[in-house]
Amino acid sequence: MTTTPPAKGRLASVTWDLPYGEPTSVDPAQSAAQSENGPLANMCESLLRMTPQFGYSPGLASSYSHPTPTTWVYNIRQGVRFWDGKPLTANDVVYSLNRNLDPKVASLWNDPFFVNVKNISKTGPNQVTVTLSRPDAVFNEMMATAAGAIGEASYIQAKGKTYGTAKGRLMCTGPYEFQSWTPGVDLVMTRNPHYWDTSLQPKVQEVKFDFLTNPTTITNGLLSGQLDGTYEAPISAVPTLQHSTIGKLYLGLSTEFGNLSFTAKPGPIQDPKIRRALSLVINRQAIASTILKGTAVPIYSLDYPSTWGYAKPTFQQGYSALTRSEATNVAEAKRLVHEAGSPTQILSML
Repeated sequence: MTTTPPAKGRLASVTWDLPYGEPTSVDPAQSAAQSENGPLANMCESLLRMTPQFGYSPGLASSYSHPTPTTWVYNIRQGVRFWDGKPLTANDVVYSLNRNLDPKVASLWNDPFFVNVKNISKTGPNQVTVTLSRPDAVFNEMMATAAGAIGEASYIQAKGKTYGTAKGRLMCTGPYEFQSWTPGVDLVMTRNPHYWDTSLQPKVQEVKFDFLTNPTTITNGLLSGQLDGTYEAPISAVPTLQHSTIGKLYLGLSTEFGNLSFTAKPGPIQDPKIRRALSLVINRQAIASTILKGTAVPIYSLDYPSTWGYAKPTFQQGYSALTRSEATNVAEAKRLVHEAGSPTQILSML
């Protein structure tokens, strides 16, 4: 995540590519991947917002509190309207959040983020309270994602299973409105002229999302001006894009990572010594700087610096020790393989 300079003026239209292809749905309950969340984040707002530093600030909830270890209280922002002019109410919030608990909806956010939710109810004219069955350190943070996105209850009920599809569309409060979705071609959203947040008024009238997935086609589109931008540009094109005069490539912090996942099938990889030996011969820095063209940094744990939201000095102390112990060490890897009996089976990595 990175913050680009503020726009200097207005544009009539922008074409943005979704490199992972066409969304399956833009229903917040079914949107947990990049293709879905790219358009969705500009149309449907959540109770909280995520800051560029991975912190949290009020969104459709003007404020929130945590009076007990198992209670979160959200005060719903007044004066907000859906695209059709209807006001945002606490009932819309209750209904939208409860969809994540409905087996018929089969929300992608249900497990693990709603498993500790006991009850979601309206506790005041503009207040919603979430009661948990046990303390949950993650629940409130998820209200800044699509898990906390709010739609118009009556509209969602009317559209049923088609909500979030090309046919059923959306009804939210965001700075952009769902305009059209032509399956296999593009998804278009237009500026919401009545958006409530005057500090975040959109500068582009229309945004069209293309579904190009071929790296060469995407690169050529960016260099020719056919595409105005994309997220996660093709790695192979990074050097070219970095030196392009037609646009600028931005790099920022991310919580994305790449890792090796081991099979549960019997074999040498079941021995912890073999797995550690494999870890010790991987040159993480070379992967980051050469294969990933300098767009990544080595990591030595699934809890790495850009994921730390608090107690950073404490995390750093442990992470520094882990970095030293997991640094590339071929001699130690050979010793571990020898201790494991020097298996001769070939290990295949896909």
